[in-house]
Amino acid sequence: IDKKEKKIRKMLKKVDKDKIKMVEKLIQNVAFMSVALDELKEDIKLYGVKEPYMNGSNQFGFKESIESKTYNTMLKNYMNAVKQLVELLPEKEKKNEGEALLKFIASDKK
Repeated sequence: IDKKEKKIRKMLKKVDKDKIKMVEKLIQNVAFMSVALDELKEDIKLYGVKEPYMNGSNQFGFKESIESKTYNTMLKNYMNAVKQLVELLPEKEKKNEGEALLKFIASDKK
């Protein structure tokens, strides 16, 4: 998480220090969610997106796994948080650093 946080901070180095102070928790949460999403993705690869359930003797079948639900919800929150960080960049930096931040977020090499 610390490694990811440092990389995000490096990409945001041209953002005003006061703005960075205001979004400290957002930066920390993006780094955390990045790691958590990677872990959830590995679980989904191993176990799939559905799990069996049984409610009594006659009700059974499959439902979406907890990992899959959590992943989908967290991914939406993660992408919103990343967009907020990109918006902090100065206009001339949005193209270069914003694209770099989005590529970092989208890559598996986080």
